[in-house]
Amino acid sequence: MLTKGAKHLDFNITEIQNVESVDDDSLNQLVSASSPVIKSYIDAFSLAFFQTYLENNSDYLDYLNSSYAVTISEEPYTLGFLSALTVEKLIPALVKD
Repeated sequence: MLTKGAKHLDFNITEIQNVESVDDDSLNQLVSASSPVIKSYIDAFSLAFFQTYLENNSDYLDYLNSSYAVTISEEPYTLGFLSALTVEKLIPALVKD
């Protein structure tokens, strides 16, 4: 996930290692304070990721894609989604105006 207009996203690695459930309270502990819009992105993709890969709930897999990122994206923090990218393609994408 890349967010245009945001400096960076801080994940709480200690809390990620201790996740026991995928409810809203546990998702809130995984990320440090940030813009409400950015937090909503993190919540949406975290829920989809954890439901898909930890709970084996394939109903959420459709949310882990770029079209969903575009759907929930809001100005000024537009959202992009990377599924796979080589270093050669990543660097120009990051320095693009």
